[in-house]
Amino acid sequence: MYNVSLTEFHRQRFWPIFEHIEKACTQTGIDFYLVGAVARDISMAIHGLESSRVTRDLDLAVLVPEEADYYRLKDTLLVQGNFAEVRHMPFTLKYAGQTDVDLLPFGGMELNNEVLINKGEAIARLKVNGFSEVYEHGTQLVTLDNEFTFRVCGLPGMVLLKLIAYDDRPEHRVKDLADVSFILKNYLDITEAELSS
Repeated sequence: MYNVSLTEFHRQRFWPIFEHIEKACTQTGIDFYLVGAVARDISMAIHGLESSRVTRDLDLAVLVPEEADYYRLKDTLLVQGNFAEVRHMPFTLKYAGQTDVDLLPFGGMELNNEVLINKGEAIARLKVNGFSEVYEHGTQLVTLDNEFTFRVCGLPGMVLLKLIAYDDRPEHRVKDLADVSFILKNYLDITEAELSS
């Protein structure tokens, strides 16, 4: 278990979203872990490092056995207010008109490591290779500002997921390689205490 103090930017932007996510996932009985840039920032903060770039969105890997569970979680968030669906982006909700919240399903909806959602005029495809493995072996419990305790994707799991995402859509995922490079360049410093003990 790790304790992390959020930066002022993260606190202002993500605190109310964390409250809604925690409430909705408790109501629906759905587990999740933080992935993406916020998870990267938290994992870096655990080891006293600052990330190389700021993120303005939030990515959640949500463990849903069936498609109906996924929509139940989305509907619960929409009912809570301040969330809205995003046209042509079925995996994304927008909070307060400014922050994209990606709900990335795994654990039952996928077929051949891929999730398809067909809603209205939008058909979206999402590769979820590695999501279940990271959930089982690559997350860590982190308490944020002594208020929220979430599973967070650790740095090894993050490298795995970013390499898979880059392989799937290299033309859109250049920033993932920058993140992987930053993690690898700093990994000796990050793990030095663990290796010396």
